[in-house]
Amino acid sequence: MGRAGQGIVQTLPVAGAWCLLNRRDPKPSRAAALAWSWLLLAGLALLLAASPALAQDWPRPSGHLGDHAQVVEPVYQPKIEDAARELQQKTGVTVLIATLPSLDNEPIEQAAPRLYQAWDIGHKGALILVAVDQRRVRIELGQGLAASLGTARAGQVRDKVLVPHLREGRHGQGLYEGLVALAHLAAQEAGVKLEGLPQAQALTREEKSHGSWYLWGTVLVLLLVYALAKARRLARGRKA
Repeated sequence: MGRAGQGIVQTLPVAGAWCLLNRRDPKPSRAAALAWSWLLLAGLALLLAASPALAQDWPRPSGHLGDHAQVVEPVYQPKIEDAARELQQKTGVTVLIATLPSLDNEPIEQAAPRLYQAWDIGHKGALILVAVDQRRVRIELGQGLAASLGTARAGQVRDKVLVPHLREGRHGQGLYEGLVALAHLAAQEAGVKLEGLPQAQALTREEKSHGSWYLWGTVLVLLLVYALAKARRLARGRKA
């Protein structure tokens, strides 16, 4: 059977289902239920066919860097591999980096977890995904790393380290420094030191200092409110 014949055979169930649904039957029949099933299956098949096969188009790299968009400068490629390898050896955390030329209009919030699962990065890992055409970047954390590290600190690495470099087209430098920052955070949680990596931007210290200011400010406000309330009570007692 030719391609045209195959197309007719494939469309017959959907066409038949559409005809059955158009029948004006006051009582739902078994045929109508079957028709709805055909339509649902056909719609699911179309969605799966339209969804880009990330794992097939962009296979998992043999190392830690999959520069499919070819935007990482050669000088940074061995640095990224060495940093990710040391992190994995000392903490067990696996970090993979992927640059893709395009996501074919798929939101990066959906593409990142799909690629994470397809590459089987594991419970204790992270994926740094860059979509060049969409100018988007995302750090996808495994459940184990998200529980210990926290998505908020991963967001700091993205916003304060990755985004400024990527915005200026410095993909290699941005990904390397982002990896270093993420690695130091993971190593700190594991209680180990990464000797072969440079010092990263003090993201946690800055956030902790801000948090302490907020805490002390809240305490002072509460003390002030308490003092004012007590002064009012004393004043009322004197009047009485």
